[in-house]
Amino acid sequence: MWVKIKEKLRGDVELTELIINSGAAFGIKLMGVLFSYVFTFLVARFYGANALGIFSICLSSINIATIVSKLGLNTILLRLTAKYKALAQNHNIIETYQRVFALISFSSLMVTLIVCVYSDRIAIRVFDKPYLSESLKLVGLSVFPFTWMYINIEGLRGIKRVYLFSFFESLWPQLGATITLVLLFWFYPSNGENVPYLAYSIPATIAAVSSFMVLNNNISVASFSRLTLKWFGQGSKFKSLLKSSMPLLLASSLQLVMNTTDTLMLGAMQSDSEVGIFNVCVKITNITTIGLLAVNSIVAPKFAEEWGRNNLVGLQKVARQATALTFWSSLPFFVGIFLVPEFILNLFGQEFIEGKAAILIIALGQCVNIGCGSVGYILQMTEHENAFKNIILISGILNVILNFFLIPSYSYFGAALASLVATCFWNIAMSFYLKNKLGISVSIISYKFD
Repeated sequence: MWVKIKEKLRGDVELTELIINSGAAFGIKLMGVLFSYVFTFLVARFYGANALGIFSICLSSINIATIVSKLGLNTILLRLTAKYKALAQNHNIIETYQRVFALISFSSLMVTLIVCVYSDRIAIRVFDKPYLSESLKLVGLSVFPFTWMYINIEGLRGIKRVYLFSFFESLWPQLGATITLVLLFWFYPSNGENVPYLAYSIPATIAAVSSFMVLNNNISVASFSRLTLKWFGQGSKFKSLLKSSMPLLLASSLQLVMNTTDTLMLGAMQSDSEVGIFNVCVKITNITTIGLLAVNSIVAPKFAEEWGRNNLVGLQKVARQATALTFWSSLPFFVGIFLVPEFILNLFGQEFIEGKAAILIIALGQCVNIGCGSVGYILQMTEHENAFKNIILISGILNVILNFFLIPSYSYFGAALASLVATCFWNIAMSFYLKNKLGISVSIISYKFD
């Protein structure tokens, strides 16, 4: 068996490259996830499930806020930076960055003002928790640092500094948050419901500045030292950027609905401690997706390349290899979750053990997600983004409806069920679409190592 695998790797340079690069990205993301668990564990131990629930709501809120403030421009910057880098047109990279920075600065300011001014109303009308007002103000003030960080790291990804991208995107936010939380705990050992989010946002500010410095150094220090934002006289170019980014903003918003609806609706209908228990279950099961995220960061451009060559056979081959890598690398984590869920949950505290059924349901959904492969990325890279958006939209609506009816009666278990149904729907629907439209199948069932 091992001889066959070695021969396969020698004869397939692309597979070897995929394994090496994905392995490195996997390692970085794994460390980031591990530190995120350490952070969650420390929050639960230091401040309890109530503070963890407030942090979960703040985290979902900042994700929504930055989706709006980014305007889809992070993806545009990635695409254009990669293009101009290949053509050795660094001056175009600088000009594009200037315009993107100008736009996200304005959008971040608007989002910050809205969140801070209306924090009281949001806390009462959305969450029915007046005490969340101060927490939401912290969220508003952190919009620009998070947005700037996301823009910078996509620039690094565009110039093929994948390891730096992975560090700033996956490892540093969690590592920095853990270190900051420990330091702050010495000063606020009690009554610190907002300390966890403060500990999470400070490293993001550091990352925003440092990632810009790294981006500056990698492209051209001399050119960036003369960077001057052109706020006026470039209306048509700004409009061109926004015209391209708006569909991506819509797609990102729809994906965010899938990722945050459960937490937000649970927070609006149930106690903070129940939100905290659900969040821990999600955190634990997220470790199973590390392989998928790592491989996707490598193969997404390959999908576009094979599509441009009209090579569906090659696209299917790369996609199936990616599915196999993600599935087998995730399998040990699934086995651990299904065998000893109570032991894992008890690590966070006795009160979290009652989330046993929820964590099993969420893990089952992730198993379907990984087993179906990178279907979402394939749709986006093969100019089928409209189908992608439509399926995500239907899934998002389905998720909201199910949460609305299930959470009042079943709390976080109902949220887990809603997540399972929605996740299975969009993965299976996209798989059927690819099979019917392009004639390709990329699930783990379709993979053959020969």
